[in-house]
Amino acid sequence: MASVREVWYVLVYSQANLSSADTVLIPPNSHVVRFRDAVHAKNTAILPGIVPLQLEVVTNKAAFGGKDDPLDPGAEIGEQLGKLEDKLFVVVPAEAYPTKRMKTMSPQPRQEWFTSELTVFCSIELSSDEWLAMKYGGMFQNLSLNDKGMEDNEPSNESMTSGSDMRDFQTFDMHFPVLMGHSGEASVFVRPCYEELFKLLLKDIDERNRSVGITGNPGIGKSLFYAYCVFRLTQEPIDGRTLIVNCDGKYAVYGPDGFRYITTIEELLMYQDNENVIRLIDGRSTHLFTWVGVSILFTSPGYAHYKTFLKPTCVEYVMPPWTEQELCIAAQFAGITNEEINNRFQVFGGIARYAFSKEVDGHFKCATQAYSNVNALQIINVVRGREEVNEKMYPHRLLHMFPQHSESRACRGFYVTFGSNYNAEKVYDKLMNDSMDQLTAFMVANAEDTNSSSFCGKLFEIFCHRLWLSSNQHRLVGKLLHNNSQASQEAEYSI
Repeated sequence: MASVREVWYVLVYSQANLSSADTVLIPPNSHVVRFRDAVHAKNTAILPGIVPLQLEVVTNKAAFGGKDDPLDPGAEIGEQLGKLEDKLFVVVPAEAYPTKRMKTMSPQPRQEWFTSELTVFCSIELSSDEWLAMKYGGMFQNLSLNDKGMEDNEPSNESMTSGSDMRDFQTFDMHFPVLMGHSGEASVFVRPCYEELFKLLLKDIDERNRSVGITGNPGIGKSLFYAYCVFRLTQEPIDGRTLIVNCDGKYAVYGPDGFRYITTIEELLMYQDNENVIRLIDGRSTHLFTWVGVSILFTSPGYAHYKTFLKPTCVEYVMPPWTEQELCIAAQFAGITNEEINNRFQVFGGIARYAFSKEVDGHFKCATQAYSNVNALQIINVVRGREEVNEKMYPHRLLHMFPQHSESRACRGFYVTFGSNYNAEKVYDKLMNDSMDQLTAFMVANAEDTNSSSFCGKLFEIFCHRLWLSSNQHRLVGKLLHNNSQASQEAEYSI
């Protein structure tokens, strides 16, 4: 095998201004970042003031206009890319440069971006189960909540299901501009899961895990949790660490005088090479990779570069969807009645974006379309493969990602099941009408798969309920299978 390969490229200054084709030699199976560095090294004389990370690599000239995303710096350049007939295009920024500054802005005092401290919104009496379901999502029973690694003040496993306590729910106000797709002016309802997830992130910061991901279903409030983390880390800064907040191309550093935008590539590179930096990222970043400090990315699973970002440490936490009771409590804050929330939860499950929407009719129409278009094989593959649900696929309106828990670590991994009983019934009807054989085969094949158990259990529950409604003359005979033997035990159930 050759130790190097020749890769053809063209420098692109604008749609009409291209350099002549040229080549660089790089090792086979090199990543885009290696190719980019080689191009920069070869063209230093004609790229004054430009650093490699300013260059973007695309596969065709049309992508220069922003129609396609540039190649992921962590992606491999395959055998086809870089041939003379399939050359790469290296986009040079129109203006370079370390000395190019954004509009000069004075530091913004913290109180201008976070205009209140935490305020108790209401106090509600909740059982331990209700509170833990809000805090951890499904399967919280797997946690050893009296473990030293968890909260000392949580009830032990023995008392999980008994008793009730008054629980405070808090809010804070912000005018925080470093957010994805949000004006930043909002009153934020602090979900019970925020505090637990924040504690887990503090542990990762202390352990200096370089790449940490927070993910979950689209629309459950990951951006607002990002804002909450910024709020907390500026309320109680960590000694010896520097906080950077980042969303797409916006970067701001927090210091004694408040927030200050980073306005030069030189300064950005300085922080990028600083191991004491804590960078919180909402959604995506123009310079996602190669930071040596701690980077925490809050994003939905559909983000193209998410998996590459996680590779160095594979630390990922899954935020739970909202419970129906949690939505009802926050509904007071949002000015929506409990009846409206109950109706919306049946259709949307724990997706707050839809439950609190002021234009809910359009979301109902999309949900109806999702039910009618649901494909049995697609639904089955998502559940069986524990695929992350994202906005590019209709199942995200029907299925939710729920966090899984080990004894002492919360929210690591996930399983996929229905967002609500109403969703389950709608999907069941469609699958039984269109693909009963496929569905039956899936349930038999995955009878002992814990990742699919919630999904299969819900479908079996609906099946039994429908059978019971159809006649009072049926008798269901079920076999209880044992994992540790091939023996089975018959039990009769009168229906």
